[in-house]
Amino acid sequence: MAADIDVSVPHGVEQNIKMELLAMIHGGESPYLIIDHVARYLEDASAEPGYANHIRENMRAVYGCALLQKRLLTD
Repeated sequence: MAADIDVSVPHGVEQNIKMELLAMIHGGESPYLIIDHVARYLEDASAEPGYANHIRENMRAVYGCALLQKRLLTD
């Protein structure tokens, strides 16, 4: 299986999103903003329109409406 790994791309093909994620964590960004950022990246990478919105709606329903976290109720 090790022969299938492409070592020609340093640190993997997802280096940009990995660095963005790390910068957001180090910058103290809200976990909700981080999840939204990753969801938007995955929507673009997978060519699945509406994926990020689906994630936002689910976060709002679970964490906002069910758990009453104000951040998601007021965004």
